[in-house]
Amino acid sequence: MTDEAQVQAAADKTASELGGIDYVIANAAIEASARAAGRDPKQIGIEGAIYFADPRFEKPPGGRLPPQGFDACVEYALWWKKFGATRYWVTSPWADLGPEETGVRKPGKKWSGIEARLQALADFKKALG
Repeated sequence: MTDEAQVQAAADKTASELGGIDYVIANAAIEASARAAGRDPKQIGIEGAIYFADPRFEKPPGGRLPPQGFDACVEYALWWKKFGATRYWVTSPWADLGPEETGVRKPGKKWSGIEARLQALADFKKALG
């Protein structure tokens, strides 16, 4: 294996261990921007989020669809935690709640009420540990 291949293999392994190349690139961008602004990168909060997929909007090129199932949402939240998120904003796409959750009104879909949303979020919090 050439030196260049060894360096690339080590970088790939490190990126994988950290949560993927997106993690490495995003973290480097945050740190560089903070330093350029004269700020300590450790003092900048990071907010993670799960949003619902809205069919009214196209996915941007290179973008990803948000997770929909419960396990996928938990896995994504844990990724944000590993990334260093200091806070987390979440909808509950796995719970199939009404338009108060998604903002998308569908004929026949009734409002599910606050109790269903609170229960969905309590289950989510419990799963995160």
